Amino acid sequence: VEPLEGLLWPETYELFADATAREALQRLVDQTAAEMARVADGDVEVLGATRTRHELLTIASLIERETQVDGERALVGGVIHGRLRDGMRLDIDATLSYAKGDLRAVPLAEDRTRDHPYNTYRIPGLPPGPISGVGRASLAAAADPEVTDLRFYVLAPACDGTHVFARTLSEHNRNVAAFRAARDAGACA
Repeated sequence: VEPLEGLLWPETYELFADATAREALQRLVDQTAAEMARVADGDVEVLGATRTRHELLTIASLIERETQVDGERALVGGVIHGRLRDGMRLDIDATLSYAKGDLRAVPLAEDRTRDHPYNTYRIPGLPPGPISGVGRASLAAAADPEVTDLRFYVLAPACDGTHVFARTLSEHNRNVAAFRAARDAGACA
């Protein structure tokens, strides 16, 4: 059985009452293929690298899980593509949550050390496949990301769902410390 993670397009569908589960699933998969065809007809060049449609769908799922702020999606996409191009590990918390089997789980430090193909803190490159369904905004951001030299992001201390971005690890570490201080002070309740 092939995994369907990321292949079932989130949409409202009208189905006949006698539709089989297979027919319903096929409809969702077909819609994903149609959405993918809008952004990529086969492999596509993104920021100097050739990406397959499967890779784009995987990147889109990372963007989808990493930010819910539409205005940040292209920038998060640019960070992801930049890290891949630079040979950096992605270090994406959402992949740790996926590996735990709960996308809402808060990753723990010990999760970063677990041996799992979706642990982007341990493995280089993309995980083997999507970690969630995607929306049009995330798919567009994966195919046409913002060109940036930023390589890091963390939730903003305002705890409003936005992120703070950084070019260097030392800048990022300061941003992480500011977020943790705000969270520990109850700002993220």
